[in-house]
Amino acid sequence: MNKVLLIPSILALSLAVEKAHSNDFDFFADFSYGFGFSDNDEALDDSGVTGLTANTVVHEAFDTIGGSIGASYYDFFLRIGYESSNGLDTSGSFTTASGTSSIQESTLDLTNWSFNFGKFFNINDSLRLYPQVGIGIASIDMPQILLTTGGVAVRSSESNNVSWSLGVGGDYKIFENFSTFVEYNYSDYGQAALLEPNNDNRFDSIEINNHAIKLGVRYNF
Repeated sequence: MNKVLLIPSILALSLAVEKAHSNDFDFFADFSYGFGFSDNDEALDDSGVTGLTANTVVHEAFDTIGGSIGASYYDFFLRIGYESSNGLDTSGSFTTASGTSSIQESTLDLTNWSFNFGKFFNINDSLRLYPQVGIGIASIDMPQILLTTGGVAVRSSESNNVSWSLGVGGDYKIFENFSTFVEYNYSDYGQAALLEPNNDNRFDSIEINNHAIKLGVRYNF
């Protein structure tokens, strides 16, 4: 081959290999711990149930353990995630026809499977920022609401709902394949179905939502 043509050919081949490599999928997996706060004013609404009035104000702190696996292409990514949340403590009140009582305990257990879509923005070789949006399936179980009077306000039937979330985050590479990340997520898990213990009247909750900060580690394959 003519040497004049050889050099351009080698350069063209190098660019083609580099381009093909940049178009490869990148895969990652992560694990996170999160903490957040759910603010559900008038969380139980029994409208339509004759003879009963019950409105609550429930403010509950959460902790969340979760993880995801994902793939990115041209910095767009898809993550398949799982999280399990448990209520830590609760404050609020419960009002019925007989009066208002303070809530002593209200434990909410929640699991959520989700698909999250987003895009990485590379700030430098180590730092990336990203927005994301998610949709999933949430399972909500609130075993009971205990009042300071010693009464049990409600007992639950498990609810399975479509969930959605919006979030922003950033990760920072600390080793060749490992990075740490922090995220903020607003999540809406749908409505919880609860039953009044004495006569099985149904209460329908407003949306169960959560503002959460997540801290985690990510492995980039």
